[in-house]
Amino acid sequence: MPTTPSRESGKRSGVKTILLTILGIVCVGFFSFFTIMVGYYFWKIHSGDAAQLQKKFYGEFTRNPDGKPQDASDTIEGDVTQYIYSSSPQIGNPDAPITILAFIDFECPYCQKAYPIFEEILAEYGSAIRVIFKHFPIESIHPHAMDAAIAAACAQDQNAFWEFYRRLFDEKQLAKENLLSYAIDLNLNLPLFQQCFTARTHESAILKDMADGVHLDVPGTPTYIVNNQKVVGVPSKKQWTALLLQELQK
Repeated sequence: MPTTPSRESGKRSGVKTILLTILGIVCVGFFSFFTIMVGYYFWKIHSGDAAQLQKKFYGEFTRNPDGKPQDASDTIEGDVTQYIYSSSPQIGNPDAPITILAFIDFECPYCQKAYPIFEEILAEYGSAIRVIFKHFPIESIHPHAMDAAIAAACAQDQNAFWEFYRRLFDEKQLAKENLLSYAIDLNLNLPLFQQCFTARTHESAILKDMADGVHLDVPGTPTYIVNNQKVVGVPSKKQWTALLLQELQK
């Protein structure tokens, strides 16, 4: 018996309804998953579950570890000073016209390469710049980076962050016994340092810095936010000078 037009139309309508229903279920599922994952990341940050958070973030974020600066800096929208906290290590002139947020991993070979260049820039332009250190330990590929960050934060409790920072880069050894040795060499109160380090007292603050970096689309280390310009990699001294002079002329 031939199929009537009305039956054909009904079948098409039924198929269309089924497809739309399936599509709706898929969309709802996707957005539900997205919402759950966003909530999960924020919960991990506040709960201080460092290892699991980093494994998830750095398995999914693209890093730029070749140590070369970008041809052109990306512009950051908004006020970057919102990422500066009372606990953030700072050096330079607090009233300087140039603010630099430095996202650093103590075990990163390119941070190691950038360190002496940046020290020269600090020495020459210290009155014109304010540097805020932001912890960005990528523990999934640098197993000692988080311990080094925690140790530096514990040294900061005794007003010795920058001395410890320099010792980490100068010595290049980040095992726990080395971190303890640096604390001894710097005449820190050893029981206080050990208590702070063992309790991982500042891990949540370090995770907050990392979350700030993710929010600012920091792709790897070292990354510098110079006022509102993002600079990734290892600029030469000449490139740093040109960038800072450009900022001073604004």
